[in-house]
Amino acid sequence: MDASSGCRAARYVSSAPVVAVPPTRPARLQHPAATALRLAGTSLVLLAPGTMWASRIVFQGNTSVSGLGAAGEITALALNISLGMVALGGAASAFGLWGLRSGRGLFGAWAVSTSLVAASAMFAVGASRGRRSTRS
Repeated sequence: MDASSGCRAARYVSSAPVVAVPPTRPARLQHPAATALRLAGTSLVLLAPGTMWASRIVFQGNTSVSGLGAAGEITALALNISLGMVALGGAASAFGLWGLRSGRGLFGAWAVSTSLVAASAMFAVGASRGRRSTRS
């Protein structure tokens, strides 16, 4: 093996500095409406557990945490409202984050808001199912 057949990569080494490229954020994430949606969604999600615990404390009786939303319980309506607040808050946050991607492996395959919308839909189903079971 002579010097001419050796590693040829040395010829292509660049002396230009390497510049780190920061992750791009869609311009709509900096819009005031997107910020308001994120703040409103976060507020709703944070208020929901307080509503659940307040209903447990305010209403008379020995209500266990697992029985808060049970059919016939006095706290069922409050729990369903709290689940609805989580669903609405998650959806508002998702629309405020529309277009943001995680960019890490498998999690970068879809937008963050897609996961939030899916989770919010599940909370909405839980809130509507509980409301339906208290009517019967």
